[in-house]
Amino acid sequence: VSKLVTLSLAALLITTLGCGSYGSEDASGIATAPPANQNAPLIEEPDLYRQFGSHLYIQNPQTGLNILDVNDSKKPRLLGRAKVTGGAGAEIFVKGNQAVVLLKTATDQCRSPQKLVPNGWSLGAEVAIVDVTSKTHPKIQDRYCLPGTLVASRTVDDMLYVVTTFASRGSRAISINIKDPHNAVVVQQLEFPDASKEIIVSAEAIFVAGRVAGDSNRTRVGYIGIEKTGQMTPRGTIELPGAPMGRFHMDQYGAYFRIVTYNQNQRETILSVIDMSDPNKLTLKGELTDIGRWEKLYATRFAGDYAYVVTFRQTDPLWVISLKDPAAPRIVGELHVPGWSDFLFVRGDTLIAVGRGANGQKVGVSLFDVSDHSSPRSLSQVSLGDYSSTSEANVDHRGVTILEGGSGRNALVVVPFTKVQYGQTCQVKHFLQLVEVQPAALKVRGSVNQQGTIRRSLMVGGQLFSISDYEVLSVDIANMDSPQVATAVTIGTDPKASDSNYTQYCGYGMGMDYHDDDFHGPFELMCSMESGPGGQGAPVPPLTVLVGLSWLALRLRRRR
Repeated sequence: VSKLVTLSLAALLITTLGCGSYGSEDASGIATAPPANQNAPLIEEPDLYRQFGSHLYIQNPQTGLNILDVNDSKKPRLLGRAKVTGGAGAEIFVKGNQAVVLLKTATDQCRSPQKLVPNGWSLGAEVAIVDVTSKTHPKIQDRYCLPGTLVASRTVDDMLYVVTTFASRGSRAISINIKDPHNAVVVQQLEFPDASKEIIVSAEAIFVAGRVAGDSNRTRVGYIGIEKTGQMTPRGTIELPGAPMGRFHMDQYGAYFRIVTYNQNQRETILSVIDMSDPNKLTLKGELTDIGRWEKLYATRFAGDYAYVVTFRQTDPLWVISLKDPAAPRIVGELHVPGWSDFLFVRGDTLIAVGRGANGQKVGVSLFDVSDHSSPRSLSQVSLGDYSSTSEANVDHRGVTILEGGSGRNALVVVPFTKVQYGQTCQVKHFLQLVEVQPAALKVRGSVNQQGTIRRSLMVGGQLFSISDYEVLSVDIANMDSPQVATAVTIGTDPKASDSNYTQYCGYGMGMDYHDDDFHGPFELMCSMESGPGGQGAPVPPLTVLVGLSWLALRLRRRR
């Protein structure tokens, strides 16, 4: 079953893994402390929220930047908000008393930062800077327009790096000094012909992976050197077979850049190891082709000298690949299980995978033992929801939270999911599910119901916080089988609006852990909130659903 089909049927619908003890969590890329080396730059990724001390900052597409007091984690309260809105996809950085909000859709309130040269590109994204010195009255200081469609961003100290694309014009890397919020200055901008899809940023470089212009089935990896001043220097590039598939399909490891691509023409997955010892001349050190022949590429995770790759056709093969010899990567183990994995999380000798269950139905969570790389084992699989269910965790790794245990407690995997229920009326329901990680098995524990699509979760002062498009819940999970909501804080406007509009996910395709603006699903499932004829029975599904189901049936016949 195509992952695209399942996501489109439900249509309810890139940081680091959020891990921590139940009492304190360092979730999804939050920088809670400066780097150990005080001279090392602080590199951050944006997310929908940031927590600093007793304050939680949350970007909401309907109301903008919300600031919550979480000093008493059982009774969080809304302090103030800045109406920085611009549709779905907005994310934030928080630096001291300044919040930086990136909007995927520019508003008519933005202006170009100094020294920006559009070069014929339309202004499509926006950077808004908010003074959060006053938590009750945050003030928008300035709004800056950026050319093109936002691909990814990072901050390195006070420097903001943004990569955008624009139709057939290629891509652009922009470095912006945001130290003075009223005087953001473009330090440099570089244009290149490829359609960029993802970046990795280190203290010395930006690594950009994108489709080669004119050939969507080839990838170009580029090395852009960066300096503390924001100066960028284009260095070497290299072309590889196959299309780029997202951030976890690539990594930097010492002097090597490793990337997994998918060749649509040959229906094969390819792992390439690139030698970057001379940044001006990137060379192919080693290559492994024909991984999972005739199967689609889904998840990848690199961990030191190994890579874990998931492909799928009828079952989900987990491939264990040794990279100890960069010149000769090789498959050392494989495992076939039902369903597929969207994201893999490494925990010592085990892997936690989140994706889909058997036949592509339900939200699946799996536990694998990879202590023996030559013989990986499936320890446990659980499924959440029903055939209509999907999850933020299927399209964004940050939708998953893993809470490490302590004081005799096992770790927990926290996964949101959404399902549609047809009865007297059509209802969209959202749940945050607890899954206990026992030594050799997963156990489904309790869940909480919430209004609005659930995007993130984190631990704050011993309470589990669940963030949806409508509200924030503070949840007591002392009893994992019966978690109790202590407080609900409204941050959105109309929960039904988010329950029937998931267009931000129409760009999600197989194996891609980014949103591809060139890709569109065949249909969307919109849930009617009205009752059936005469108030009796289930309402007739919309025409788009019937068309989609017919399309799904044809796809299934072809796969057989």
